Amino acid sequence: MEPGATGAGQLDNKDIPIPSAENYEDEDSGSEDGDDLGQQLEDVQAENFHHEPVPVPKHANLFPEDETMQLFHDTLSAAEEIGLIPPGYGLLPDEWEDGIYPSYEIFKSGRRSGKVLCVPLPDSIWQLHAEMWGRALAALNELSYMNK
Repeated sequence: MEPGATGAGQLDNKDIPIPSAENYEDEDSGSEDGDDLGQQLEDVQAENFHHEPVPVPKHANLFPEDETMQLFHDTLSAAEEIGLIPPGYGLLPDEWEDGIYPSYEIFKSGRRSGKVLCVPLPDSIWQLHAEMWGRALAALNELSYMNK
């Protein structure tokens, strides 16, 4: 670890230069020969904002024609209108453990799934989102079968 580093990618506060307002004059004063505070801040923080660009992942449009995209939107709207909840996506009470919407989801990550993260899923928020995702996935599946 570099001297002065906290371990979280940040320097200790004592190592961060603080711009002074000593030479700063109000914009209305008409003076242009002193450094302004904005420029001092920009200079101090410049090293934090000049990272190499990150390549954008390639992506393909799921819908080869505009008509297919419109069909997807129409199908999704119709499913939402009638409150369709598709089976097989873990969205129906008979697909839940003990018939109760799950209050949390456990994610395993890291090498050999050594780290475990328990994420709360309050049904008042997540159930509606999950149902929308399920409808969208079901519509995409149907469209993909139609296009084969």
